[in-house]
Amino acid sequence: MLQARYSVGAMIAEQSRTLCRLFLALAVYGTAISATFAADLATPNLLPGNSAVVAELRQPQAVLQHGLVLRGLAILKQSRAFQDALGNPDFDLIRDGIQHFESQLGIPLDKILDNCIGEGIWISVGEGTPPEICVIVHGRDAERVARLPAVTLSLIGRIVAGRGITLPDPTPRTHHQHTYYQLGEAFYTVAGPRWLLANREASLQGMLDRLDGRVPATTAGLPTLLNEPIADGTALRVGLDLPRIQQLPGFPAAFKWPPKEPGPVILAAGWLDLIHRSPQVTAELSLAGDSVRAHLRFPKLAGDITPGTVGYFASEPAVAAAPLLEPAQLIYSASWYRDYWKMWERRNDVPLPNEIGKLEKQLASTQDGNLGYSAIDFLRLMGPHLRFVVTRPGPSAYRVAVTDRLPNFAAVVDLRDENAFRDKVLPPIQRILGVVAITQKMISQNTQYKSAEVTVLKFTEDAAAVMNSDRVRYNFEPTYAITRGHLIVGSTAALVRNLIDELDRLQSVPANSSSTAPGPTERQIVKFDELAALVDDVHGLAVRNAVLNNGLTIAEAEQELALLKQLVAALGALRVEAGFDEQGFGYRIELPAVQK
Repeated sequence: MLQARYSVGAMIAEQSRTLCRLFLALAVYGTAISATFAADLATPNLLPGNSAVVAELRQPQAVLQHGLVLRGLAILKQSRAFQDALGNPDFDLIRDGIQHFESQLGIPLDKILDNCIGEGIWISVGEGTPPEICVIVHGRDAERVARLPAVTLSLIGRIVAGRGITLPDPTPRTHHQHTYYQLGEAFYTVAGPRWLLANREASLQGMLDRLDGRVPATTAGLPTLLNEPIADGTALRVGLDLPRIQQLPGFPAAFKWPPKEPGPVILAAGWLDLIHRSPQVTAELSLAGDSVRAHLRFPKLAGDITPGTVGYFASEPAVAAAPLLEPAQLIYSASWYRDYWKMWERRNDVPLPNEIGKLEKQLASTQDGNLGYSAIDFLRLMGPHLRFVVTRPGPSAYRVAVTDRLPNFAAVVDLRDENAFRDKVLPPIQRILGVVAITQKMISQNTQYKSAEVTVLKFTEDAAAVMNSDRVRYNFEPTYAITRGHLIVGSTAALVRNLIDELDRLQSVPANSSSTAPGPTERQIVKFDELAALVDDVHGLAVRNAVLNNGLTIAEAEQELALLKQLVAALGALRVEAGFDEQGFGYRIELPAVQK
């Protein structure tokens, strides 16, 4: 019997041990499942779905290794001004902070960025007062990420201690199997390779519940935008829930639709319409290779715009901003499509009947005996294409020596009826310019250039005028011409002539606009090599300021200017294009890689 009892007891004990091993295996396996689920769960799905703004910074260490950043730092290291700035006591806090993290974590800064925030940083901003804020720092080394809060708090403690403030100890709390901490209005915890932070306890607990699968992961709202496929090199993505943002307290009334007065319609009707009717706007910054690309997109198609704003953007087939004008020594060129006459014709579609009626009376009253036309006539004759250029200064048109040369600039507007503009609008403008010329002691000259009549206003160069006036004025000779269906107004006659050449050149370039879709609304280009060369044009002024204001020698000032030229020229050329496509309205900005 004793043997039987022993056998039964042994069997029970063995079964108990088996059950314990089974429960232990299940616990380990369950933990593994939980860890696998957490690892597979995309970080944006942890953020609240009712966010008004979400942002994602991916692989931040790659930003510091980007070719453009490295080239810029290599140039700046040679600059005395840059070295002096680094030696400023204000930078001691940054240097001490970096050394603190390196010593506490035992690795250099580049490894800290990779191990602790290598996957990225996610931030969401929600509703409420103050707004709900959630932050997720996602690293690649769970052990070092776990140490990150303590190291950060020790640094903060050192900083505030120097100001006579003692940082309180964080208060531990629990939520299911997690321990999290409260410090003032902040709540945080570490879960695997993620450091979760929030300014509300419920927000942190919500992220933990989604991480563990107790509640469904976020599958709607802005955070899901960050799950969309991205191109290699994408460093930053931002999403804004526009309807939610417009409901936040303090949202500017001037950006709401419908507006309260005509001014916002005239200046920003298209943008107000985009903001009002788009569910969200997204922005991306890509650092692929050595290039930099940015993309801003409103998911609103060309056919969805408010009728009263038709004409503000190129939204109809076969319309587009005109090609860019690119004369010699070009620094900046821009071209916009803005059909204000079409907007005026559709003015009754804007929900401001009383204000529009008052504006009609005001514009009609501008017609009197002195002008002979109204602002409405002027608007009717102006075309939808506006272009603007800035170039480096060419040879001076004056004998007066000017030490510092300023850039040349001009505006070019197409005309719906060149002859009507010349006959009706030009005469009163010429009378006004005649009065200006007399008061400013200017000489009006009419010259011919390629069948175009070019009118130039030049400042007099007699001894009294030179002695009593600022020589800066001798950078300018206001000039205009009406030719090739365009009004050209420029700061110098040479630039106006160059733009006439550009108009002739573009006449021979075949149009590539689609007959079924709108073309670009906006085009821009900035040439940084020509912008850098401006340093030579204002060399004397820049050297004098550096010597008098910064205590540099002439040789040191010239060295700093040379480095400034290198730094600006290293940017290459910036190109911008905006318009509608099959995905909505977007801005595309590109800074291509330059040859090293």
